[in-house]
Amino acid sequence: METNILMPCKLICDKESGAFPVPVGDWTPGKIVALPPNAIDTDKYEIFWGASEAPHLEYYK
Repeated sequence: METNILMPCKLICDKESGAFPVPVGDWTPGKIVALPPNAIDTDKYEIFWGASEAPHLEYYK
């Protein structure tokens, strides 16, 4: 069973896109801000996109 995929994406602190390991069937702590077209095979995976429980917490520091 596949446990991780390398997904081309850009994270919040990155200057460029790169390969990021994303767990299959679980959430990732990576803050993804950009995905290229067809980065995820939607015929193979169900995608759930969301945010943390407190997405603006860093603004309250």
